[in-house]
Amino acid sequence: MCLGLELSSFFAHGGPASATELGTTAPPVTALISEKGSASTKPAAVTVSIAPITPTITPGTPVTVDLEVRNTSTADLPAGRLGVFQSDSWLTNISTLNTWLTSDPAVGASRNTLLTEIDSRPLPIGQVAHYTVTLAGNALAPFRGAQIIGLGAEVTVAGTIVTTDRAVFPASSSAPISNPVPLALASPITVPGVTGGLLSVPELSALTAPRGTLTQQLDAVDNQPITVGIDPRIIASIRQLGTEAPASATAWLARLGAMNNEVFPLGYGDADLAIQAQLGLPALLAPTSFAGASTSTPGTITPATPTPSEPPNTGTTTQDVLAWRYNRTDLAWPGDNTVASGNIQYLASAELRTTILAPHNVAPSDSRGAVAVIDEGTALVADDRVTAAFRAALDASTDVEWRAAIGRLMAEVTLLARGAQPAPTLLATAARSSDRGPGRLRETLEVLATNSSVRPTTLTHALTTPPVPRTLVTMPESNERRNTVTALVGADSAIQQFASIVPQPELISAPARRDLLALLGVSATVSGPRSATVNTGATPPGSTDEWNQATTAWLAAQHAVLQQVSIVSSSQINVVSSKTGVPTTILNQLPYPVTVEVNVVPSNGRLRVEDTVKSVVEAFSRSTVRVPVAAGVGNGDVMLTVLLKSATGTQIGNAVQLKANVQADWEGVGVGIVAVAALAFFALGMWRSIKRRRARAVRT
Repeated sequence: MCLGLELSSFFAHGGPASATELGTTAPPVTALISEKGSASTKPAAVTVSIAPITPTITPGTPVTVDLEVRNTSTADLPAGRLGVFQSDSWLTNISTLNTWLTSDPAVGASRNTLLTEIDSRPLPIGQVAHYTVTLAGNALAPFRGAQIIGLGAEVTVAGTIVTTDRAVFPASSSAPISNPVPLALASPITVPGVTGGLLSVPELSALTAPRGTLTQQLDAVDNQPITVGIDPRIIASIRQLGTEAPASATAWLARLGAMNNEVFPLGYGDADLAIQAQLGLPALLAPTSFAGASTSTPGTITPATPTPSEPPNTGTTTQDVLAWRYNRTDLAWPGDNTVASGNIQYLASAELRTTILAPHNVAPSDSRGAVAVIDEGTALVADDRVTAAFRAALDASTDVEWRAAIGRLMAEVTLLARGAQPAPTLLATAARSSDRGPGRLRETLEVLATNSSVRPTTLTHALTTPPVPRTLVTMPESNERRNTVTALVGADSAIQQFASIVPQPELISAPARRDLLALLGVSATVSGPRSATVNTGATPPGSTDEWNQATTAWLAAQHAVLQQVSIVSSSQINVVSSKTGVPTTILNQLPYPVTVEVNVVPSNGRLRVEDTVKSVVEAFSRSTVRVPVAAGVGNGDVMLTVLLKSATGTQIGNAVQLKANVQADWEGVGVGIVAVAALAFFALGMWRSIKRRRARAVRT
């Protein structure tokens, strides 16, 4: 049945070679067998992909298909056979589609019924071979009139199957589509990886360069039928730089404002909403100010006087910096499979009245509609099947993989579009990922926009459809992540209170809050293929090594800030009078003046503290003050706890222990001695005077 065969590309060592010629012995077949399609999470050793060169298949005509064989095993793949087969029956519904896609033969089995079979060349480790096969016109004739065609490929070595692939593709048809599927799509525009609370000039220059990540993301969605969630940090970073912003970033922001997509804000820095709900924070974290904003290293303190490396202060309010022409501001989009019981109500109380949920965060249901009532709140639930195919298309690394994923996506919607009943409104979402760009998003959107089986729609329109009751599958975030975020939030709270000692607290507190939100970014902790969390249903990966290192560094930086104002330890203090002062030296290493209150707490009643002392210490200086104390009852040693407080009562830095030796009674003893001495002197003078008078009387 094979009318033509072309080896269009083969990345090997210059031509055909046997295992012996490649310098290796033939490996056991079991070392090459793919685990694709099994429950194992081990990557496939050898994979094969199949896809026609056209978007649809017309049974009864010659069909040209591409096949790719990829060797990711630890051994060279010997020469073997590459076969193409078809489904045994028509695929008319979801049940038959599932059966076809999941019924691989047992590992190591052999197949007898093939449409065609050709020789496959030896394939070294890490290489890819591309084949093109044309099937005869009558090969798929039994499927005339079918809506969906199932095609498969297999690689065999010595009669044993090494790997297989099964795919589905829509069949061409002249019959009109009566019920196109209303399909809403959502994709984020975010900064990948771990970055600071404001993007620096070099970062923005790279991100908005012609091949920069933000440029690619915007190119993919610009004026396409997809709703976009935008990280407000990107907008704030460009605005805050003012005229110092790179020209490419300014142009990028103008393009973002000109596109006609439906848009809504993500959390600042794409901060993880679910973890905040699960920690029960009093309110969702948000930026507090952009006054004196700087793009310096996160966790450092920059002087209030701008330096040449600082962006100019625009003087606008926080609301002005963050303002944007959003279509909706009431949507919450947590990370995939991170929402737990009670989180939807928490987000609703924060004015985020609709939560976008990943497929596996919700129990399966006969209803596939996007709008649902869950835990007494409103949710938009991504469809499992369509989202998996959509993300696979975005994540495809080759044309064959992309066409196979598009075939699956189109097959899914075709079954619904050609059904007897109107199709429900479905939602498919792209994933956040720290190490991937937008992939083939624009190509995929262009296919969907021109396919008659799909009617693109917006999230706003989807929310007008009647909701159906669904059940949440509670998927709280890991204890490790909860503990780390608890420490981060605690450090941020300490910084917010500590900052009250400077005239403009936001100069210290605002950068810390922005950096914290960036650390909580969903894309900062999610890595790997977009389809991973959709296909497995597992909770997304926890903290990456990069994130762990960044959180550790940030916590250390905040601790260092909290130690910038401190009390200098001193030697023992001797108290020898009833009233005196405890000398206290305050060190200020901040670039701002600070106002603190010095408190002294004695360990016993031998010393009484009469008052606290307020002190203003200039930037990068020290000041000594005396706290008034009075002698109490008795003499002896007293331990004095000296600490600094802000005007709000927050303790600043660590308390210092000073030892005081109280001998205040010596003052009274000294007065008594002086009085006795004076009296004795007076008595002596009187006695001598009387003695002289008597002596004169005797002489007279």
